[in-house]
Amino acid sequence: METKFLELRKIRDFGEILNATFIFLKQNYKPLFKALLTFAGPFILLSAIATGYYQSNALNATFFTFNPGMNSVLSYFEDIMLSLLLLIVASALSYTMIITTVYSYMKLYALHGKEGIVFEDIGRLIGKNVLRIFGASIVAFLVIMIGMIFCFVPGIYLGVSLCLLFSIMIFEEKPFSEAFSRSFKLTHYQWWWTLLLLIVIYLIVAVVGYIIAIPQMIISFIYGFNSIAKSANPIEGIKDIMLIITVFMTFISSLLGVIPFITIALQYFNIVEKKENPELLNRINKME
Repeated sequence: METKFLELRKIRDFGEILNATFIFLKQNYKPLFKALLTFAGPFILLSAIATGYYQSNALNATFFTFNPGMNSVLSYFEDIMLSLLLLIVASALSYTMIITTVYSYMKLYALHGKEGIVFEDIGRLIGKNVLRIFGASIVAFLVIMIGMIFCFVPGIYLGVSLCLLFSIMIFEEKPFSEAFSRSFKLTHYQWWWTLLLLIVIYLIVAVVGYIIAIPQMIISFIYGFNSIAKSANPIEGIKDIMLIITVFMTFISSLLGVIPFITIALQYFNIVEKKENPELLNRINKME
């Protein structure tokens, strides 16, 4: 039986937001993940490969500690730093494309419903917003990291206060400066509830991701232990296998990251409806 249209612009309590997150996923997983694979898929794959490359170099560095005569420390350091740089860039691109795709889809869903979404319109909205979101994500990341460096608590405060930034930029089409300040104003209306919501949804995703990653951890431990114990140069024998496993698991983990974005968007609609009640005003205007 087809799930009926889920009203996004609606006041919800804590449990209803979590419930609506999974209802929305159940209702839209086919077209949403089709859009993700089409528009964000190449960037997710690039990020997954970069993660595998970085972990492979980290494994080399670990093995080096057992065989210090293999190569120079500088060589391993250069490899790790290069792979880390590639990982940061690829992850930033993947994150940007995922969040832009999800929120572009949700914006069209709010306007037209599931059946009224035109696939090309998703691509058009992504093209319109992707550079803005990429720039905003860099600035937001730096702001939060500065808060983390000075003290952990300011970092958490800034992270929660800016969690609605991308929703505002896409749903309301506001420029970064306005969206930045508006995110603070909206989250402060329900800051503690927003923090708790983020903790719960990320814990759910972390548990699911941990369960999925168990085979990878087992294989990594077995290969790593046997390689160091039995071979003078074991890395080459397991490198390709570990890279494939890591790429696959990173790709799956990136898709799991869609869940918190949906929850954050629903919290955005919840706060806006409670604080400003635009949907009621729209209905009144239509009656006049």
